[in-house]
Amino acid sequence: RSIDLSAMSCHIIPILGWYVQFRSGILSYCGDGRTPIHLTEKLPQLFNTNVASSRIEIRNAVFEQAPLNLGDRQLLLEDCTIRNIHAADSCFLCYSTHTVVLRRCRFEHLSSNDYTVRISACHSLVLENVHFCDIQSSGYNGWTLCFPSCQMHGVTMEDIRGGSSWYYGAGGTAAPDCYYANCTGSASGLPSGLNEKKEA
Repeated sequence: RSIDLSAMSCHIIPILGWYVQFRSGILSYCGDGRTPIHLTEKLPQLFNTNVASSRIEIRNAVFEQAPLNLGDRQLLLEDCTIRNIHAADSCFLCYSTHTVVLRRCRFEHLSSNDYTVRISACHSLVLENVHFCDIQSSGYNGWTLCFPSCQMHGVTMEDIRGGSSWYYGAGGTAAPDCYYANCTGSASGLPSGLNEKKEA
């Protein structure tokens, strides 16, 4: 645990498909971008709300089938895919009072009764080159995407369906390369500059 394994990742990942390390209060996970993993099943002693990690860094991970709850930590998610999850509650939940950054990630084929993708309470939320596709809340009053005030760059949202709201947020800003398309339900608190892309 005291040795940085990142230099050995080129040897570890081809064998295991992933590696994880807890060091200096940071839980780091790196995958091969193909092999799905359930962190809470494989490493419950590291990946739970009782571990004193102040930051989680996850790169090249694929999460599917099981919901993902990242708790209250500073979070960096890079080059990750969250897909094919059907849950009663949230498919992706991050209740963080810290900074959350999602970069080059894909959220696709997700459904739950309510709060399908929820990030709340964080000090700062940044979404860079993140794609949301085919995500729904099935509950009568279901909210699908729920975000605090955020900054968006290169974000696309397509085929998002909400029982009540497909997007429920607290504003923020979106760069001109951000858009949503084919979304059903109401939208509240969209970031300034996030516009609907009309069919040509």
